[in-house]
Amino acid sequence: MESQVFYQLYLTLSRGLLDVVLGWFGTSWEEVWTGIKDFFVSIWEGISGFFSGILTTIQTAATTVWTAISGFFSSIFETISSVVTTVWNGIYNTIVNVWNTIYSIIEPLVTAFGYLFETIFQAIQLVISTVMEVIQTTITNIWNAIVSFITPILESIKNTFDTIWNAISTV
Repeated sequence: MESQVFYQLYLTLSRGLLDVVLGWFGTSWEEVWTGIKDFFVSIWEGISGFFSGILTTIQTAATTVWTAISGFFSSIFETISSVVTTVWNGIYNTIVNVWNTIYSIIEPLVTAFGYLFETIFQAIQLVISTVMEVIQTTITNIWNAIVSFITPILESIKNTFDTIWNAISTV
């Protein structure tokens, strides 16, 4: 590509130089100045094309290098991410497995202690209920005995007062 640019530059420069020289020997100043102008335009376009090619090459090289570097670091970060994820999942699964094992050992013990405390509580409740029932029955029996003992005495006293009252009221 660069050889074509130089070849075109060479042809254009040569043609422009010849036009200038020929223009001095028999042509008008306008033709001479047009030749000079074309000569410098050709030089400018050649220089511009040359540097444009260089800039395109630099841009392509920079893009290629950047893509390579980006790909390199992306693969490193993906590898690190994969390793960290794998380690984290391993730790998490280990903790879950240990917890499940501990739970499977402790859960029957907790259940057994729960049944034990429930049984003890029911036994205590039964004892207290029975004691309360015995106390209530005893107090009721004592009260009924007192009432049974006092009732005939009070009836007798009442009957005595009724007899006295009847005797007094008939007089």
